[in-house]
Amino acid sequence: LENFVRTMNPRPEKVLCVHGDESSTQDLSSALYHEFNMRTFAPKNLETFRFV
Repeated sequence: LENFVRTMNPRPEKVLCVHGDESSTQDLSSALYHEFNMRTFAPKNLETFRFV
């Protein structure tokens, strides 16, 4: 997934990591934040987000 983000042009400003167990989504979220300096979110199970 990191390679996929690397090829995106333009890169998104925000990424919501929602697939996988909690530690995997946290790890991916952290890696994307540090490598690409983008806002990332890894919500907990059953946490909701509103897209407006």
